[in-house]
Amino acid sequence: MTARRTVPRAPVQLPPSPTLLVGRDADLARLDEIADRPGPRLVVVSGVAGIGKTAVALRWLHDRRSRFPGGILHARLAPGPEISDAETDVLLHGFLCALGVPPGEILEAPGQRAGQFRALTDGRAFAVLLDHAWRSEDVRALLPSSERAVVVVTSQSQLPALVLDGAEQLVLSPLSPDHARELFVRRARPVDVAPADVDAVLQRCGGLPLSVSIEAARWRTRPHRSARTAAPPDTPWQTGDFATMASVYDSAYQSVPDPVRRYYRGLGRLPFTYHDPDVLAEAFNCTIKELQKAFESLAEVNFLDEPHENAVALVGMVRPDARRRADASGEDADLLLRYIRALAARVSAGSKDVHSFRPRLEPDADTDGPAVFATPGDAMQWWHRHREAVYAVAAEAAADESLNEDLWRLAEAVWGFFLHLRDYDRFRELCLAGLEAARQCRNPTAEALMHLQAGFADSEQGRLDDALAHLEAAQEIGEREQSGPILATCCSRRARDARARGRLEGPDGALAWYERSIEKHFEIGRPRGAHMGRRRRAEVLIMLGRENEAWRELIEVARYMEAIGDVAQLAKALVPFADMQARHGERDAARDRLQEVLAQAENIQSAETEELLRTALAALEPAAGDTAPDDTSTHDGQDVSLPAGLQQPAASHQDADNRPAAATDAEDCARNENR
Repeated sequence: MTARRTVPRAPVQLPPSPTLLVGRDADLARLDEIADRPGPRLVVVSGVAGIGKTAVALRWLHDRRSRFPGGILHARLAPGPEISDAETDVLLHGFLCALGVPPGEILEAPGQRAGQFRALTDGRAFAVLLDHAWRSEDVRALLPSSERAVVVVTSQSQLPALVLDGAEQLVLSPLSPDHARELFVRRARPVDVAPADVDAVLQRCGGLPLSVSIEAARWRTRPHRSARTAAPPDTPWQTGDFATMASVYDSAYQSVPDPVRRYYRGLGRLPFTYHDPDVLAEAFNCTIKELQKAFESLAEVNFLDEPHENAVALVGMVRPDARRRADASGEDADLLLRYIRALAARVSAGSKDVHSFRPRLEPDADTDGPAVFATPGDAMQWWHRHREAVYAVAAEAAADESLNEDLWRLAEAVWGFFLHLRDYDRFRELCLAGLEAARQCRNPTAEALMHLQAGFADSEQGRLDDALAHLEAAQEIGEREQSGPILATCCSRRARDARARGRLEGPDGALAWYERSIEKHFEIGRPRGAHMGRRRRAEVLIMLGRENEAWRELIEVARYMEAIGDVAQLAKALVPFADMQARHGERDAARDRLQEVLAQAENIQSAETEELLRTALAALEPAAGDTAPDDTSTHDGQDVSLPAGLQQPAASHQDADNRPAAATDAEDCARNENR
């Protein structure tokens, strides 16, 4: 009697399910969504080493075993970028044995086992987990053809070629701070770790589950230590069970071409922020095409974060590894210097595009080069995307004395952008760093400029005493160095301080100081600064009820600012003038003019100016029951309307002595006139 072959029960080759999985509910739900689709289902779960790819795959497959009555097969591919055909045949041999094929019936010819495996599993509802894959062709050789099969692949690479086989991508992200904290606390139990120590640990782990778990395990074995004395999880001299953490990224690093590794190491030398690829290309002294090709390789192994085409950064978890490799190689040691200079050049060009009225301290810095941005609006968009990189590189430069000159120049260049966005705290911090850098360079004029910029931020935020201290320091330098631009600006700042403290009249009042500022600016050939002083003096005159004088000043200032194309200062002159127009029966004319200037402000994306104009326009809307005055469309018998097409201003008592014409003063800008 012939013995009947025993049909084995469905094999489940999975390793144990992870005992703890935190913060992956969305990823598990995504796997459910993919598995519920009709036809063969293939998903690549990718991410950097230690992100938890295998843990997610195992938890999902274990929790859904009932979906796969035909079993679940598992294979860990070779620990490197390449496996041979012979190794693939070994893996298929294991699959066939698990499915009940006697070893003697497994085909021996290379490549035939894949066909035997597909024939045996045709129509079978089962799953396959291919762990640690490196090449798409290795996965492809192990794919079943069953319409009811689900194949889950884990890899540090995204294996983009598998998209041709219908693969879906699931890229795992770092844990959120809350989930990382939960994982650490649960792993460290029963040890109770102080919250400050937990914060320090999580900051250096960067949301990497493996790092968090290793740190928690260390706390359990040495519960009396502190975060200050604990070694980070990527310390290269680790030994024992955690020795592999220092080399956890080795396989992915070795899998990319050697030229690409240079960019990986170089990015480790730069601040942890998103970078402009054009700036990086200049810093690396390569073409943008070469850089983008390298980025494709780094993105494929999940080393690169690209939120959009104009911003790239290393994934935070791999940056310490990249920096360690950079230090070991010694290559590109001056990359930060090249980067800050390339970045400063772009900042300077954009700042000049959005605010062309302030020359740099060094004449060479104002030399026109190739156009960087097509429009001021493009420059503002660039600043919105990359200002974090500017502030981040400034923070690193502040710790490197060799970068002092570059640091204060960067702080000077940011001015134009700051005027339109007014991010006071960040700008003030940058200026204080620039101030110390200028001192170290023994450049008194740059030091005074940094005082004035920092003092302006203090004044705008109501820190009057701090602003006054900066002003007095700048004035002392200006008098010592006999710097006309510094002293002219100091007069304006004295007026601002007096105005903020309520001293409007008298020899030390705001009006008197504005008069000195106006005269000083005309004296040094800076009519724009003088007209800004006239506009501020008009504001004080309005506060004193002297509108007859104020409206004349505002008309002259508005004409001048429109002639030189200064939208921000034009708006500041028109807003108080529009208020007077509205109160004297010209509400519609005032509204129309402000709307025209608002369109110009929107074109250059000046948030500060847009807000000023929108607030003024809202104030012009009549309240319910309001009626316009009947016969006050003139002010003291003179027309208060401001024509849409402004003409050259008539000479006044301030510019009767053949001052330069407004239309030729576009190059005129008060070096330190800070508003």
